[in-house]
Amino acid sequence: MSYPAVSDRSSLIQTPEKPIFLPQLKVPLGTSTGTSSSSSPAPFSSPQDLFLPGTAQTTAQAKTPKASAAPLQAFVDDTLESPSLAAIRQGKIMDLGQSGTSVKEIQKMLSKAGFGVAPSGNFGPTTQGQVKAFQKCWKISETGQVGPTTLKILEQAQDGSSPLAKAMAQSARAIANARGTTGQCYNAVAEAIENNLPPFLWGMHAYMAADQLAAHPRFREIPVPADMNKLPIGAIVVWGQGQSESGHISVHLGQGLEASDHIAAQMQSHYGGGSARVFVAR
Repeated sequence: MSYPAVSDRSSLIQTPEKPIFLPQLKVPLGTSTGTSSSSSPAPFSSPQDLFLPGTAQTTAQAKTPKASAAPLQAFVDDTLESPSLAAIRQGKIMDLGQSGTSVKEIQKMLSKAGFGVAPSGNFGPTTQGQVKAFQKCWKISETGQVGPTTLKILEQAQDGSSPLAKAMAQSARAIANARGTTGQCYNAVAEAIENNLPPFLWGMHAYMAADQLAAHPRFREIPVPADMNKLPIGAIVVWGQGQSESGHISVHLGQGLEASDHIAAQMQSHYGGGSARVFVAR
């Protein structure tokens, strides 16, 4: 029986059945003898120097000092730290991914302005979305960032009134002063609202406005305060029917006043005994 030629890179193991060719691994161990070509691998000083995948790290490698991560961590910490409000007024920008006490202050200001977000101190996607919503409402460039302009207007909006709410309050005051009547509160307030939004209110009685305002995307319902004089300007108060025929509706003007079809002191309770619901424009 003859076998194929075997290269000098293989060893031949002959069995009664068939030959088995095993590759020779020429891994030099110990001190090298003779000369070697420049392409030959450098000799290992000991078997432990042969590092194979899945084996323990060599002693030499284990002793190699690792670069300190402190400078990188300091850079990351500095990058993610939010600027102070004073720094923002001077031109710094608060942006997504930052955190700190100033972020918590902005979140509290957003909530007070009618754009609620939990005061976590982290400027995440929810906070960014509320910043954009605030900017859209106040006709600021919708960047989702807090810069000098956004901060200035956010500080001015801390009475909880949006531009739409203030515009409705202005309309309601003018309409009430012009009419000076009683018994037409729903008609007067609907006119003030629809001077600033497409018409959507219907019905003959004031109490019917509550569910319509609750369903409208430009309004949100807020808790009724113990003192109605603490309502934000432009808040719309709808009193339930109770024992009356129509209930009542008015727009809060601030300084203890409300506007319906006339100017009056802000109503604290309704003679019909109905409860109040309060809505603010977004």
